[in-house]
Amino acid sequence: SPAEGLGGGNPIREAWDGLRLFCGATWRADRRRTSIIAAIVIANALFMALNGLWLKLITDAVLGGDATLAFGATVGLAASITISNTAQFADGMMRWTVVEAATVVLDRDLLLQSADLPGIEHLERPAYLNRLEVLRNEIMVLLHSSWSVLSLLSMVIRIVGPSGLLAYLPPARPPLPPFPLPPCRQPPQ
Repeated sequence: SPAEGLGGGNPIREAWDGLRLFCGATWRADRRRTSIIAAIVIANALFMALNGLWLKLITDAVLGGDATLAFGATVGLAASITISNTAQFADGMMRWTVVEAATVVLDRDLLLQSADLPGIEHLERPAYLNRLEVLRNEIMVLLHSSWSVLSLLSMVIRIVGPSGLLAYLPPARPPLPPFPLPPCRQPPQ
């Protein structure tokens, strides 16, 4: 239940309960769109991971003097960036729709939770009223923060993906150091 799931006590447990509550609300509100959003976020991360591959191919083609490969890799990079930006726009639009639907679901749950309790003593307790007020006022912010799980997964894919691709593919030239090396000077004669 919304009011009990975020009860006091252990702050870590409270955070997990809140995350479970809000992720569950988005799922109950619109399963199809929530699934599409998850697929878009993962696919977008994979397209972003491909950017490292495209840049490697462009660099290899330029160093090897292969104009056809350079052009093809540049087109691939442009397509990857275009698809990624379009997916992010669609993802953002769908998230708002799902969050609005989840807000209705959580508001209904809060009202049903309050109405199902016998008597009115719970409505006189300041701690209970404070919790309900926080949930009602901050529900949109809390629902938007529930997408952080997908964002974390996307970030892992964006870091591991290019690293794995670049480690798997043989380089056309020796790797560059991560910092510039000082120029070698000849001693004066």
